[in-house]
Amino acid sequence: MLNLLMIAIGLSMDAFAVSTTNGMCVSRQYKRQSFFTRALVWSAMFGLFQGLMPMLGYFLGKTFASFIADVVIAFGHWIAFALLGFIGGKMIWEAVHPEKEECEVNLPFSTILTQAIATSIDALAVGVSFALLEVNILSASVIIALTTLLCSLV
Repeated sequence: MLNLLMIAIGLSMDAFAVSTTNGMCVSRQYKRQSFFTRALVWSAMFGLFQGLMPMLGYFLGKTFASFIADVVIAFGHWIAFALLGFIGGKMIWEAVHPEKEECEVNLPFSTILTQAIATSIDALAVGVSFALLEVNILSASVIIALTTLLCSLV
């Protein structure tokens, strides 16, 4: 249970960061009650997608378990190298070529939906891992979703 809770907290940190930024960009625009309602809806969306993605990953993992195991054994280190190299290169590029960032005062539903999906992609990979580890996916997904909802709401 402690391991699952720590995974849930780790998965919710990107949603927490996006929610914090969203809150800073729009907090002055809304009245206190309206802002809390919007924050609750946004947090629920983050939690929903963060809970659904491990389930999707779990079922994909169960379906392709033998293929995934063979690929990871044969090419896992090269895949990790490519991903980390891409992320590192992108970080260096952004450090050398900074962009001027602006807050979007009005956050439409489509923006929040995109953010919710984007911040839950890592949970998809965790779901694949859960399939290989034979974790109870329903309880794990609920814990992940509730943790993300609470962290995003904060």
